[in-house]
Amino acid sequence: MSEITFGWKQVSDLTLREQRRLFQTQATIPADWKITPQGYIWPGNYVDYKMVEKLFRTPKSFTFFMGQSKEEEINRSLGINDKVALPDMELREKAVTLCLRMFRTTNLRRLDAQMRIRLAKELRKEYLCSPKQIARIIHLDPKYVKELV
Repeated sequence: MSEITFGWKQVSDLTLREQRRLFQTQATIPADWKITPQGYIWPGNYVDYKMVEKLFRTPKSFTFFMGQSKEEEINRSLGINDKVALPDMELREKAVTLCLRMFRTTNLRRLDAQMRIRLAKELRKEYLCSPKQIARIIHLDPKYVKELV
């Protein structure tokens, strides 16, 4: 036994009662797993540490990776990015396209209030624009659009 692992035990060295008290679980833990002198299960039992060491090479690169936020990447992959707003001109084009698809007209001014509200709901759902911007684009009172959110 090396100096590093001196004092370590295996789960099989403990009674069932000791295992439950130490690990605070009634789940069965593999008998060949190693336990440190402090009573922790050695992570090498359940993590392929050699592969992790190859992947990151240094503790510094591992720490850097763990410190990075993946939220932006996840939002991008899901098509969600609340930091980028569509310009009014582009949203107006999207509204006209939706209007044509929904009501068979490209003239937003010809829509009655109910049609505009349906269009506002659709714009909000598809493009996540602010209620204020949608109200401005489709010529609807902002208070009606805020109620849709």
